[in-house]
Amino acid sequence: MTVVSIPNFIPLLEKHGFEMVSIGEPDRFDTLLHDPRLWHPTKALAVVMESVLEGLKPVYDAIASCFVKGETVVVAGSLAMGARVAQEVLGVPLATVHLSPSIFRSVHETPMHGPVRMPSWWPKTLKSGLYRIMDAIIDPRITPGLNRFRAQFGLAPIARPMKEWWNSPQCVLALFPEWFAPRQPDWPPQTVQTGFTLYDESDIQGLPAEIVNFQNEPNRPVHFAPGSAQIQGRGFFETSARACELAGVKGLFVTKYTDQLPRPLSDAVTHFPYLPFSKVLPLCSLVVHHGGIGTTAQALAAGIPQIVRPMAHDQMDNAARLQAMGVGVTIMPKDYRPDVVATCIRKHRESQATVLKARDFAGRIAMDRPIEASCEAIERIPLVGRTVPSSIKSQRGK
Repeated sequence: MTVVSIPNFIPLLEKHGFEMVSIGEPDRFDTLLHDPRLWHPTKALAVVMESVLEGLKPVYDAIASCFVKGETVVVAGSLAMGARVAQEVLGVPLATVHLSPSIFRSVHETPMHGPVRMPSWWPKTLKSGLYRIMDAIIDPRITPGLNRFRAQFGLAPIARPMKEWWNSPQCVLALFPEWFAPRQPDWPPQTVQTGFTLYDESDIQGLPAEIVNFQNEPNRPVHFAPGSAQIQGRGFFETSARACELAGVKGLFVTKYTDQLPRPLSDAVTHFPYLPFSKVLPLCSLVVHHGGIGTTAQALAAGIPQIVRPMAHDQMDNAARLQAMGVGVTIMPKDYRPDVVATCIRKHRESQATVLKARDFAGRIAMDRPIEASCEAIERIPLVGRTVPSSIKSQRGK
């Protein structure tokens, strides 16, 4: 197996013995994280689209260099659109991976797209029209660059790439269970839902002794996690520290970026650079987080209540689903104040009904087999590939 990755994740991949192809500049990821637009509910899309365009050629070239006809299958994330171009040009067998329900468009049970909510009772024609408006905003940011890249290989221009094109026609993996987001009639028919995969480095990182000892305390701590890529979370941590004091709870602040922590830290708070969710969350009474799908899934697997402070991307849709399931509550950033957070912490960590619902969903996750189901779906993709036409070869060599 060969993994194509940006340099930032190479050390982790090396620990697992993967063959690797590194793409991109080492400092590009950090530059992206420092962009304040990344966490804005409406401006984040522009940042994401810029990264997609930057990755087109590196992703395509990496796949082209490794592809062996009849032997290679590519599994690529939603935004690795260079893989879709490789599929069209080289005939690469491809599975597209979508991590969150909000990525799937539907005029039936419509997900939240950022801060936009389409009520279920709206007419389907109205929802379709709003998707057209969304594409009219997205297309100018990505379609010209995407079509210029496609033109290098003699491919015809496309419109509205995020409507259907970005999905592999062979296989789409939805890495979340149906009880979290039921399959809709207008999802791509090649979609396979396999469940949350839940990787958190727990196989290579343990817990400090002081954390393990929390399991013997009656007043279990509250875990605060604004996202592993969040470096603009000073306000979140300052408010959370005060909320812990008001609620009379112990807070675990987890971030690699210590400059966003309040100084000095309150006695009610302990900081750690990293704690594997699967090991620490079962020792906690509640988790407060940003609503990313990875943290959402880990908290569901741990069977504890959640408070979500969503900012952008898929976070608002995930938060809405947790609230509808009865295991979480949403606090928007503008309302994230110490008194509000403290009240929510006291209410939800002590709610037996919320805890029982959370444990029920944890039991469902324990019965899933997402890795096996994903591998089975990938193995069903025919191992085919076509010879690159001479006209395309000559253009690619320029």
